[in-house]
Amino acid sequence: MSRRSPAPWLADILDAIARMRDAVGDASLEEFEADWQRQWLVERRAEIVSEASRHLPPELKARGPDISGRRSPALVMSCGMTTTGWRRP
Repeated sequence: MSRRSPAPWLADILDAIARMRDAVGDASLEEFEADWQRQWLVERRAEIVSEASRHLPPELKARGPDISGRRSPALVMSCGMTTTGWRRP
């Protein structure tokens, strides 16, 4: 049995990250925290990234062993958060 290409899963991940960036836009942390719809959109896209990443082959995941499932740098960057606080994307 041949393996499926990871390309569709990677496309889903990239699309979700782009949509998270669009949802956050140039909002301040205060604006983001006050907007439940914006929060919901970002949260839903994070779920999509999580699900899609489960379908990536181990050899592809091994390329980024420093990326934990709990705190993906791609998600952190797309949502505008840094380790020290909120930043504009």
